[in-house]
Amino acid sequence: MVASPMKTATSLALDGDLFAARQQLEALLHDSSLESSLIPRLQNNLATVDAALGHVDQAVALLESIPASQRSAAVQQNLSRLQTSKNTGNHQRRLSSTRVRVAIVSFLFNWPSTGGGIVHTVELTKFLRQAGYEVQLIHPVLPEWGIGQVDHTCPVDTIPLRFSIQDWTIPRIQQRFREAVDEFDPDHIIITDCWNFKPYIAQAMEGYSYLLRMQASECLCPFNNLRLRPDRSGGVQQCSRSQPATPRECMTCLVENDRFSGSLHRAERQLSQVGTDRYHSLLRQTVRSATAVLVLNSSTQALWELWSDNVRVVTWGMDAERFPEPEFSGPSHTKLRLLFAGLPQEPIKGFSVLQAACRQLWQMRQDFELRVTADANQFSSSEPFLKCIGWQSQEQLPQRYREADLVVVPTIAQEGLSRTAVEGMACGKPVLGSRIGGMPEVMTDGLTGLLAEPGDVADWGQKLNWFLDHPEERLEMGRQGRKRFERSFTWERVIEEQYAPLLTPATTRNEATMMC
Repeated sequence: MVASPMKTATSLALDGDLFAARQQLEALLHDSSLESSLIPRLQNNLATVDAALGHVDQAVALLESIPASQRSAAVQQNLSRLQTSKNTGNHQRRLSSTRVRVAIVSFLFNWPSTGGGIVHTVELTKFLRQAGYEVQLIHPVLPEWGIGQVDHTCPVDTIPLRFSIQDWTIPRIQQRFREAVDEFDPDHIIITDCWNFKPYIAQAMEGYSYLLRMQASECLCPFNNLRLRPDRSGGVQQCSRSQPATPRECMTCLVENDRFSGSLHRAERQLSQVGTDRYHSLLRQTVRSATAVLVLNSSTQALWELWSDNVRVVTWGMDAERFPEPEFSGPSHTKLRLLFAGLPQEPIKGFSVLQAACRQLWQMRQDFELRVTADANQFSSSEPFLKCIGWQSQEQLPQRYREADLVVVPTIAQEGLSRTAVEGMACGKPVLGSRIGGMPEVMTDGLTGLLAEPGDVADWGQKLNWFLDHPEERLEMGRQGRKRFERSFTWERVIEEQYAPLLTPATTRNEATMMC
């Protein structure tokens, strides 16, 4: 009964797919129908795979658990060799740097950034280093997918893993990442932007302490990471499902709406084998095995707590040097400046809602202008209140915030955390944002700004009108927003209060496990 699966596991190991071989052997060991006489043999094979993966301590512990009377000559020989290897490795590790080592792994990395999650990955690397950690940022390079393109402006050095399209398979990707991580030998691994491929990266890190940094609804929503789905009218509707809990329903959604996805999303889902039993099992397993799952708000935390015992709300940090202490004074210009910092052509950003609200408000008053980080040629018609200021770099954005009187974030998506809202508060500006996703946790309604109902043009118009009529309240909200930024969103605070308790030295972690 066991012979055939055992042979399959051996073949997988010989073919280099050690992770699949390990999964097969573990499943056999948990088979209640397994003959007890076969257990030592399976444990020996599993230890051999663990050793090949670099988990020497784990392999030794497994072999030592076999009763002495049941140890074959092969088991005893393996145990002796691995104990020697373990002692030598521990000695060498003690002689190496005492700083905590952290590997940051990003599957979809590019620079300049193609999204807020990548900005977070770069800044996490930068500020962990400044805090005294030894950090490497590891990412793949695949020209056919347009990932891994990094120019000279990237503020941190990276470890690029170059692939050809022929080499772009799950086993090979896992192997290359594992080799790079083993060479660095970190205490912890933080797995960032990966979309649905995250479980495979986590599986490749077995034996290490790894943290899953979930961006937005990553792995909860295989369609677009935002839990939004197209409706029949051409708009979008909010989705309450999640991939770990309702994999079949999520797969049905993918089949129905795949044509609305970009080519990278489709290619990534195909590679990840989203919707298969194997993928679903691996997702749950790797989430369960993570040292911690890091999310951006409490609503996302509640969804992951069904599958993990350690889910933590850990915000993105922000670089305080980009946002010096602002001056709080009334505007010297006659028209109130509203700032929309985003891509107006992306429906999820909700610009059409804001534009419609401003159009209605303009019928009553003309004492405002809406500044948009876009070029005028992106709009089919001109609006008297609209001022296009062109796309802004990360270096230019803080000045645009400082020139504004109100930052507007009309998103209709369940975003994890709005960088725009936090950056606006950092510059001492009040924020008008959508009551959705992580926005209610980023800003405090009535204190650092106001929340409006997502997609509700009338509500947005009313809230904009209120801001126009309350200059003193605008200034006070800006002051309170700056205080909130300093208290909760600077990288120094985020690392000290949220990352440091998780990123302990490996030796400390092992001693704690032994005591338990």
